[in-house]
Amino acid sequence: MKTTVSCAYCQIGTAMRLLKKFGLSEEEEQKQFQKVLGYFANCDYSMTPPELHVPVWEIARRASGQADPIKEERRKDNERVMALLPSIKKRVAESADPYLTAMKYAIAGNVIDPLPQHGVSVDEAFDAVLNKPLFIDHSARLRQLLESGAKVLYVTDNAGEIVLDRLFLETLFSLNITKPQNITLAVKGRPANNDATMEDAAQVGLTGLVTVIDTGDDTMGITLSRSGGRFLEAFYGADVIVAKGMGNYESLSDYREKLLCHMLMVKCENVSGACGAPQGEFICMFNL
Repeated sequence: MKTTVSCAYCQIGTAMRLLKKFGLSEEEEQKQFQKVLGYFANCDYSMTPPELHVPVWEIARRASGQADPIKEERRKDNERVMALLPSIKKRVAESADPYLTAMKYAIAGNVIDPLPQHGVSVDEAFDAVLNKPLFIDHSARLRQLLESGAKVLYVTDNAGEIVLDRLFLETLFSLNITKPQNITLAVKGRPANNDATMEDAAQVGLTGLVTVIDTGDDTMGITLSRSGGRFLEAFYGADVIVAKGMGNYESLSDYREKLLCHMLMVKCENVSGACGAPQGEFICMFNL
């Protein structure tokens, strides 16, 4: 998916909110914001939005003086969702279709973000799980692939959200839809805003559930030219790649050389236009 001017507006807004979090002096904040604006004045719009964001994140990271400036926010997001997990598990177990309900919770977790621009609360997203269907629903096809023993690369998105990825995977295993040895789960190789890292995966218990690898990269999505060897081996060796969230959709929506299943909540007009689902809707959609 190509970058548009509205993608740049969105990322400038994210950069502003990041810089505000660091407690910089007015003079220093202006200096760093000028760097952001200077970058966007000359950026390459042929890149995907996640590729475009890499230098923005680097400007913000250096301004903070920290390698991982929102590490604490990610930890809190994980803890917040883990505290909700018992009640969510109960709703999944009592639902008419635990597989689909757990999937929808994993998608709803996409709304968790310490720097939101979409205006949808976590409570609203979780309520939607029980109140509306998937707008694009290829979940039956995914289930069929899983039941056939397909090798899956499950590419995660945000911290907090990965707690519900764990719930979805546990539901797959408890229903005998697939087995842990068929799943490889990928997190970011280095901190990238609130995207999940290996540390987050360990915090929420995913490293004890399935094989967890990292992308070798800090793109907020997947850029194959920047990815590490172990990730590429898993990517090209998978029968199907489950790509969570908008960053992974923006990165891989035009990719047709592997079978991908995108699971996300549509949170912006550009993704809405690309996938054909209105903003605020949940989708489970194959690329082929």
